[in-house]
Amino acid sequence: MSAAQSGLALLVDELGEQIRVVVPPPEPGGRVGTVVAWEPSVTGRLVPGALVLGINLTEPAEIRQVLVRAGEAGCAAVLLRDPGGAVAELADVAQEARVGLLLLGPAVPWTLVLRLADDVVRGRSGDAEGGEVPLGDLFALADAIAAMVGGPATLEDADFRVLAYSRFVGHMDPGRARAILGRRMPAEWAEYLGRIGALERLRTTGEVVDVTGGPHNANRRLIVSVRDGGRLLGIIWIAEVDRPLPDTAADALRRAAELAVPHYRRHLEMLTARRRRRQELVRAILDGQGPVRRYADELDLPRGGRLAVLAFTVATEADLAAEAWERIVDHVALTTEAWRWTAVVTRIGRTVFVIAHLPRASDPEAVVRLGRDIVAHAPAVTGQRLYGAASTPCTGVQPVAARRVEAELALAVCGEHAGFVRYDEVRAQVILHEVTALLRDRPELRLPGLERLYAEDERRGTLTPTLRAYLDSGGNVAEAANRLGVHPTTLRYRLDRIRSLTGLEPDDPDTRLACALLLRLAAPPEGASRPRGADPVSGRRRGR
Repeated sequence: MSAAQSGLALLVDELGEQIRVVVPPPEPGGRVGTVVAWEPSVTGRLVPGALVLGINLTEPAEIRQVLVRAGEAGCAAVLLRDPGGAVAELADVAQEARVGLLLLGPAVPWTLVLRLADDVVRGRSGDAEGGEVPLGDLFALADAIAAMVGGPATLEDADFRVLAYSRFVGHMDPGRARAILGRRMPAEWAEYLGRIGALERLRTTGEVVDVTGGPHNANRRLIVSVRDGGRLLGIIWIAEVDRPLPDTAADALRRAAELAVPHYRRHLEMLTARRRRRQELVRAILDGQGPVRRYADELDLPRGGRLAVLAFTVATEADLAAEAWERIVDHVALTTEAWRWTAVVTRIGRTVFVIAHLPRASDPEAVVRLGRDIVAHAPAVTGQRLYGAASTPCTGVQPVAARRVEAELALAVCGEHAGFVRYDEVRAQVILHEVTALLRDRPELRLPGLERLYAEDERRGTLTPTLRAYLDSGGNVAEAANRLGVHPTTLRYRLDRIRSLTGLEPDDPDTRLACALLLRLAAPPEGASRPRGADPVSGRRRGR
């Protein structure tokens, strides 16, 4: 291949007769900026210059829809399996939409296409084999390890997310295909490795684990961890394919793991820098600072999509180590990723925020189910109990800062026992919370009679609970007496004592409302988090 070839020309050259260019991309050379595997629920990820892989597209009507949307988004091209007789009609749609249309032959696995598409994005030719592996180029490293050991290689991070994989044309068992397409170790493999003790060996040792009899009659695997001293950097898998692995494979894989250390280090450095940049952009959007639409484009958040803000915090006042917060952030991010939602995650103080793009077909309760899933699995994954809240939805990124406030307020009033709530469910509590916070900052707004009541209760301790129960019962003597476990006559006697001591009339509506609000200052309702001056949940003071 010519070194000058780039973009889609590289992909066409690699696949040869197995790919057909029906409609050339609108830009000469077919430059590609990113690769998107098409799914109806993630249309917000279509961005200018993307190569769209129509992995599950078979119906002409759906293909036409994808071509139109890809053209509207400025994508470079759509690649899909040859649909047969509808090609001429689809070509007309692609030309009108100004998007390229490429058809793939039946013999090429999508996993190979994903790998080659990654080369397209990087502008790297598959002919550039051998020689020194560029530092941090994990796909080139995977190719080198596969050649070294004698079987296809897959590289994962310490959380078993797929980072890179070697080239391979031939029969591939379902486990490797699912890992590559799903971008992480399949759940059945994680369960199997845990059951046979292999996960623990990979997490704690540098031994090569030899696995046979894996899920779905899987081929033999050799697996080893990549370790930097005592730190786990990642995992390398080698699969046995059409012929047995050589006898030297285990020793070769052990050496490969040592050679991989500087590449994983470099990858983590770049990942840390990218993550820091993304977190800065997410915080700017949450604060409503700067050109938030441009930041949304960089984060792949759709400018005009339906968005919601979710907020989570820990059910403890204890200070957590940075590593504990990282596990919580990763758990939240991985769960939203598992739900196939486009979302960005960051932590501010003691709150983990999510800006989530709500799928077009999702019902209003979908965000609650996601939040409850995150909360339910947090103890097992992170060692911490979480609770959380979601804002109301908004359209576009401009209102996100206001939705952040909704999520924080809902989080502040729901308390750790609530699990996960929507802002709409706790609006009344939020209003009371905010009014109470205002009263707390205005000491001149007090009823002297209540102060005398508090002083009296330091000796007796019955009158304040009596007034609170009476107010909470809406002035119903029988109900209040039942709450306190006393006779109604006793309750009436105490109310007379309160009138005499305070000069207040509990049956006056305005007095009842003022007393109810001021009593909230004396003792917040059970289960609610403390109101904010400097807020222990968000770690910032909200001055309004």
